[in-house]
Amino acid sequence: MTLRIIIHLFFILLTFGLQISVLNGFWGWPGFLNLGLIILIFVLELSGFYWGLGWALGLGFFYDIFYFQTFGVFLLSFLLVALLSQFLLAKFFTNRSLYSYLALIVSAIIFLELFPRLLIFILDFYSAGSEFFLAGKETAVLLGKSLLVNGVAVLLSFYLFNFLSTRFNEVFIRK
Repeated sequence: MTLRIIIHLFFILLTFGLQISVLNGFWGWPGFLNLGLIILIFVLELSGFYWGLGWALGLGFFYDIFYFQTFGVFLLSFLLVALLSQFLLAKFFTNRSLYSYLALIVSAIIFLELFPRLLIFILDFYSAGSEFFLAGKETAVLLGKSLLVNGVAVLLSFYLFNFLSTRFNEVFIRK
């Protein structure tokens, strides 16, 4: 069990390192890829809720250490994304199909893009007096690009896992 925890911690650090050092350094479309969130969704389904919760805690903690925001914003955001995704997996998307993963990643991306910004806006409201982040159209454009890039990444990774394993279904309804 300890070895499995160490392996998961290593992959959390590797995922975070790749996200921060490589993917965030890209200019344009590849910079919108959120590798940690995609892996978190797959870990929730493949390894179970508790390992997904561990991934959410780890990723949120490392994001909070790296970014200069109020500590706990990303930790809370990733935890809520894990809880929301687990709820959707258990209650709505009971099969392991491409459609369920696309719907999960869309809901997770929308929540993870908007909730930290809303929380930071609320926390900085009295000190900074900045304008509401949804007032500008750049938020919608950035959210759309993020949804498109991460949706394509989930599509490609789903078919890669489907080719390597039999744990997923390609269709939504099985006869």
